Amino acid sequence: MTVVEFDSWISGAEHGAYRWSTNDERTERTQLQAMRELHAQIRERKRLTANLAIERTLDAAAGEIATAQEWDTTEERLAESSRRIAQLTSYLTSAGWDLDGWTN
Repeated sequence: MTVVEFDSWISGAEHGAYRWSTNDERTERTQLQAMRELHAQIRERKRLTANLAIERTLDAAAGEIATAQEWDTTEERLAESSRRIAQLTSYLTSAGWDLDGWTN
């Protein structure tokens, strides 16, 4: 394996120089990508939860109800993030990962 291939392999780059040659390697790569996405989604859920708390505080202080479109609300994005976390958690758990307490 060359240095470029090693760098691609260790970083899990989708279009890197290293080409996975076995089903086990492909499975491991898929699980690694799912774990990275899960970590990103957990961070996003925390961010959206904080944003929602701020929005509610500001709305209560102003005595107004937010007028954002329903498809673009923080609540909807938070719900979508939670759904994706549940999907990734289910996938990784079925693959043998122990995620107890990790996704909270």
